[in-house]
Amino acid sequence: MDELKYNYVVLGSTDEYYMLSYSDLSKSGCCKYMSEPFEGKSILNKVLRMIHKVHMSQKVNSIISLPFKAVWNSFLVDDCFKNGKKYCFVFFSAGPFTDHIPYGFVDMLKKRFPNSKFVVFYQDLIEHKRLVSIDDFKTFCDELYSFDYKDSEKYNVNYYPLVYSKLNLHDSNKITSDVYFCGALKNRWNDIYRAYSYFSKKGCVCDFVIVTKDKRIIEKYKNLQGLIFVDSFSYRENLLHASQTKNILELMQKNGTGYTIRACEAVALRKRLLSNNKFLEKAPFYKPDQFMSFDDVENVDIDMILKPINVCPDEAYSAEMNELSPLSFIHRIDCDLGGAI
Repeated sequence: MDELKYNYVVLGSTDEYYMLSYSDLSKSGCCKYMSEPFEGKSILNKVLRMIHKVHMSQKVNSIISLPFKAVWNSFLVDDCFKNGKKYCFVFFSAGPFTDHIPYGFVDMLKKRFPNSKFVVFYQDLIEHKRLVSIDDFKTFCDELYSFDYKDSEKYNVNYYPLVYSKLNLHDSNKITSDVYFCGALKNRWNDIYRAYSYFSKKGCVCDFVIVTKDKRIIEKYKNLQGLIFVDSFSYRENLLHASQTKNILELMQKNGTGYTIRACEAVALRKRLLSNNKFLEKAPFYKPDQFMSFDDVENVDIDMILKPINVCPDEAYSAEMNELSPLSFIHRIDCDLGGAI
């Protein structure tokens, strides 16, 4: 890839998924992913993180609005490259850095980094309520991106799919299930249980991890084999389960029209994805043998999903991962901002 015109600081979050997904940025001398203010293991940073978290907490501020939030702005970002290039700041649509936007954070960045550029990436539906609205972002951002096709058209922003970095997992060759599902219960228990029942009755070994605190459902179904209820589930645990299955199952939330993190995981782990997401067929990495979409889970061909998938050669796999990489996204932004193609 061509040299980047700007230095890129991705102002992200501490979510494990994002930290892993954007880990490729460490390969570039002009890119940095920041998970939270005051990163680092020093005692001072730990104390500052704790104070900052309480001060900026939306829960605390809903009870009493704490003053002087702007005092943090000048401590959040520094000149970490010192190579003379101008800066581009890539905001997540929500996160610890985005929370500072209403308190003069962007104005401070413009003063400290003259002629800097600003970008926002929506990795969830824009309609979800956030501290900073799409209209607010449009007042200062040079480019806006959404992972969702319809959102990009509806809100007149650029489309860009979710990014993902290559994974290094241990024990990923051990297969323990035929179908793996992991997700929060939300309002889709009927869909989840219907899928579990179908695959179980067909003789598949199920590994369904449901994140919920609904005591009624937990008590009623807790003794079913292959159905696990948890309060929380780390992203690394999810990846381990996903790496040890034949098929990853995805049950999309309504209204989504982009491909999700499950598709990225299927590519990275070389697994088959079973999904009710028809938009998978538009993905650049789509292969009918690896990505099987359905309208009704009971139409999934059991004989087909129990067959080994045709794993693509290493060269093709590397090309797919390069396309998913956050570095490709950064180069797209650089191009849109007038850098080299």
